[in-house]
Amino acid sequence: NAFFWEPRYHTLTRFVRRAPKKHDLHVIAGSYHAAAASIRADLETALRRLRVERLGVFLLYWARSDARLDEAAFDARERLREQGKIGAHGFSTHLRDVGVRALDRRPWGVVMSRYTAAHTNAERARWPAVERAGAGAIAFTALCYARLLAPVRGSDPPPARAADCYRFALAPPAVGV
Repeated sequence: NAFFWEPRYHTLTRFVRRAPKKHDLHVIAGSYHAAAASIRADLETALRRLRVERLGVFLLYWARSDARLDEAAFDARERLREQGKIGAHGFSTHLRDVGVRALDRRPWGVVMSRYTAAHTNAERARWPAVERAGAGAIAFTALCYARLLAPVRGSDPPPARAADCYRFALAPPAVGV
């Protein structure tokens, strides 16, 4: 019942709009913007398009620097959570050090991060930081954009199975989705 949504996901938009028990769905959406007015506008657009009153998680996408995860960006999302428009807020990053520092500075509720058998080592720093902060974790690209499912030239073992890739990504205790 957890769905990652972006404005161009038309089929998912129709599904959420028609869901008889929308309150049972946990829609994860976000914004590429860090300014409070833009964050609010992106949230209002998502709520309006999905015809819901609240999102489960609202993320700041593509955090590539400490400056992007500053106090103003945190506070803008925290106000939306306090108003009941979102259940939790957080950020998405590929950069482990940026994520760890952000979690050490502020009580972000959720971190979304790439984690696959091809991109390991999060278990050394990122997942422990998520657990210390009491945050939730969303792992994405478990199939490494399908590359992990492709045969390796000159290799005898068969390629990974999708179920094994997802099992790997969900194995760390910090990862919930």
